[in-house]
Amino acid sequence: MSIPSEENVEPLEVHFNQATPAFRVRDLDESVDYYCDVLGFQIQWNHKDRCACISRGACTILLTVDAPIEPGMWVRVAVSDVPALFDQYLVAGAKIASPPTDVGWGLEMQVEDLAGNILRLGSHPAR
Repeated sequence: MSIPSEENVEPLEVHFNQATPAFRVRDLDESVDYYCDVLGFQIQWNHKDRCACISRGACTILLTVDAPIEPGMWVRVAVSDVPALFDQYLVAGAKIASPPTDVGWGLEMQVEDLAGNILRLGSHPAR
């Protein structure tokens, strides 16, 4: 297979939409309850015993018990206010893996789900 030269390549007119990461979980019902009751997500759809789609704002996550992936994945999600979210999650009893930390480009905190998957939640640094 030959690689086309730059002068022969037309720009792609395909636009990407939001990605939906898939997290493997051990117990779908418990995981859906955790994401909804503790982390503030809502159920978009639920195929009992197999997979569910949850969302909060523009963030959508697929939770599944039968995907060919292992628990312990992570995804970074941009949020508007990490300190406020941290306070909400402390009160709700979320599993905080890492409190808000200045990571150079902004503030980031990490929240763990029941299967060990990590949400890396980031916002601009506090001014």
